[in-house]
Amino acid sequence: MELIYMAGIVGWTWSAWRWADWSRFREFRASIYVVIIGDFLYNLLTKNHHLWMFLSPTFHFSHHFIQVLISLCATPFAIMLFLSHYPEKSRLKQALYLALWAGVFSLHEWIVVKLGVFKYNDGWNMWWSIVINCLAFPFVILHQKRPALAVFVFFFITLLLCLIFRVDVIHIKEP
Repeated sequence: MELIYMAGIVGWTWSAWRWADWSRFREFRASIYVVIIGDFLYNLLTKNHHLWMFLSPTFHFSHHFIQVLISLCATPFAIMLFLSHYPEKSRLKQALYLALWAGVFSLHEWIVVKLGVFKYNDGWNMWWSIVINCLAFPFVILHQKRPALAVFVFFFITLLLCLIFRVDVIHIKEP
């Protein structure tokens, strides 16, 4: 079942190779890095309290290994493809484009949950993932246009989610 991860990596890589505008890579590079850093930050902040986890029932890869593999081998290509075709002019086309990408990512997550290689913990569920997917793509666009504001918004949303899901970001030892 874990082959779905490899299929995703190959699919994003091939799609980006085929359809992304690689002449704009330097323009998109910072946003790609920010998304990767966000993935790693999630794993760091939730290392003992994962809200969602990648599973590997057949090959027994750790959640962290799969997360790093996806973050480094699929995410950059997906973001490159997303940014390459973002419609700049029409607000309606922008909204539809963002909805399409949030829908694709949400559908992929639904599939991996049904395949048994992804699970939710501690109150997280598909609805929360849909909300995050609906926020993530506008965030990438915001980062392209106003990076400082995007980083502020990212940290605010991260802190808010840590509070909602009671993720210990500060661990104080009892005497």
